[in-house]
Amino acid sequence: MRKSGEFTISEVSKIIGVHPNTLRKWEREKKLIPTRDKISKYRYYRGEQIRDFLLRGKLSKIEIHWGHEYAKQARREELRKVNNTLDVIVSSEVSTLGKEFDQELYNLWKLLIKRGVKGRFIRDLSIPRMKEIALQHKAFGIETRNRKVAGLTISIRDRKVVRIEVPSDNPEQRLFLIINDSKVANSFEMMFEKLWGR
Repeated sequence: MRKSGEFTISEVSKIIGVHPNTLRKWEREKKLIPTRDKISKYRYYRGEQIRDFLLRGKLSKIEIHWGHEYAKQARREELRKVNNTLDVIVSSEVSTLGKEFDQELYNLWKLLIKRGVKGRFIRDLSIPRMKEIALQHKAFGIETRNRKVAGLTISIRDRKVVRIEVPSDNPEQRLFLIINDSKVANSFEMMFEKLWGR
């Protein structure tokens, strides 16, 4: 009998975007093993089990990186790879890595805008440095909304890739998650739209 918080094979195939036969194959390979109902023999998957499977990076392609230097590399790469849109929610703790580096990102943005890429930011404009950057961006067509966003930088690139940057007092302990999954990106995009529209 199905318990609360359990999902059928057809539900799980929709959640993680694979055919039910793939889930049966993974069961045989002992990658994702469901429980079986003793009478009906139906397969059931627990929510935590699905979450843990995805976080192991089997499907959602999660990359984990650490450190201040990787922050610079990730932001450069993000701007070099963007094709159409980049929405970013930033906070005061992690949105700047020095004026020289900000100027590099500013120059990259200008090139992207000329190519037709659309960009939007949510920043706390009560912070002078955030306001200064927002005014620079406004000069060449990037919109900024004034909202207090604490603790994280989240960006959504081309509705496909999410970058989450977690601050730390120790620069080497700064954590980066790069999630290359359009379903995850879509969820973050909906969150961004809600914040933007308030």
